[in-house]
Amino acid sequence: MNQVTFSAAKAVFFPIPPAEPVAVSQYGFYYALDLTSPEGEEGLDVGRVVIRLTARNIYRLYINGEVIMHGPARTAHGYCRVDEVDITDRLTDGVNHIAVEVVAYGREWTGYNHYSNDCTLEDGLFIAEIEANGEVLCATGRDEWQVCAIKRAPVCERISHSRECVEIYTLDDDYYLWKLGFGAFQAASLLGDEPVYLAHEALMPSLKEYFFEEVTSFGAVKVDPDRKIEEFFYERGNPIFASLPERPTDCRKPVEDPDGVVRADFNEEGLVLTPENATDFFTTWEGGESRVGFIRIAVTCEQAGVIDIVRSEITDVDGTLPYYFNNVTRLHVPAGLTEFITMEPALARYMQVYFRGVGQVTVHSLSILEDSYPDEKRATFLCSNDNINRLYKAAKKTLLLNTLDIFMDCPERERGGWLCDSLWTGRAASLLLSDNRVEREYL
Repeated sequence: MNQVTFSAAKAVFFPIPPAEPVAVSQYGFYYALDLTSPEGEEGLDVGRVVIRLTARNIYRLYINGEVIMHGPARTAHGYCRVDEVDITDRLTDGVNHIAVEVVAYGREWTGYNHYSNDCTLEDGLFIAEIEANGEVLCATGRDEWQVCAIKRAPVCERISHSRECVEIYTLDDDYYLWKLGFGAFQAASLLGDEPVYLAHEALMPSLKEYFFEEVTSFGAVKVDPDRKIEEFFYERGNPIFASLPERPTDCRKPVEDPDGVVRADFNEEGLVLTPENATDFFTTWEGGESRVGFIRIAVTCEQAGVIDIVRSEITDVDGTLPYYFNNVTRLHVPAGLTEFITMEPALARYMQVYFRGVGQVTVHSLSILEDSYPDEKRATFLCSNDNINRLYKAAKKTLLLNTLDIFMDCPERERGGWLCDSLWTGRAASLLLSDNRVEREYL
């Protein structure tokens, strides 16, 4: 094992645990890195700058409000795999806003979310240090990193029987401004015990943005209160599920509203949807091919309301999006501009977006930031039979979608790693990618 030692950083986390165990908590860690040039000098000149960091269970790094990377590389109980990122080109002369969003899944929450195929459910942890030419510029546990809580619903429907909770957010100003140093911050506190830190040598996802530009349908809808929804098997009979205040899977209840009208127009700002005699409406988009990653939406709403984003890699025979598991993200949005990126990965070729009570909307963009293993195109295959060529391409695409830091059972629903399966996926990666780094780290 290639162990990693931090030069100065110690593991920290939110200083006050929840009053009672919760299924999921989300926090924002912040540090203002001042790289202002000395008086009389112009331009930033600090050499090569890298950040080393990891967290439990998942995290995302922002610098000056921009997404830089998403992690961590998962590993066994009692270990954390450390990412190292060159951020030289991301820094500017002056104060740089270093922000890390961390999701912690509560292992003490035994009544509803007590196991996971995605992570070890250990207690939350965050550790990071930034180094320039051998000098540590800032480090958790040494320098005063601030942390705030993020308004994500702590207990809600699960993604699937072996995954954690879906995402429900209240997107007020606090949701955005903490990344720039404004928020209800507290000083992060030291943790008593730390895991063994391991290097992450496999490739990291590119987070390349792919836009959904083809609108396939839109219209007015209304909720049918008499429509019965069969509960997913992993929710049946659970008293916690029965008491949840809101359920995104209610997206299965809307039906066409024959009295409502929605006008759709395109302009330089994007797709403008104007409802007439309708409160709720939807639009469906196709992305051309399946991708796994983080959904991003930029939309301006006339008034406050709710946006539900439903995603799927397939459609049913009637063209509707199926609900074989919980594939909904819910946003409580204010009037005006909303820009949002999910923290949980989604597998999507199709997306259906429901707008509830928001009035006229302009969808500036709908996209996905790719979160799968990169293909360096070290290996290829071509023959005279085009059907075999297509089969090869599909096999490679499937492998990439199901490979990240481990070989996964599913790109988003379960995301578990199985050593028995990796006997074959490891060989497939060696053949199709000419890359066995994931397999080495997995073992």
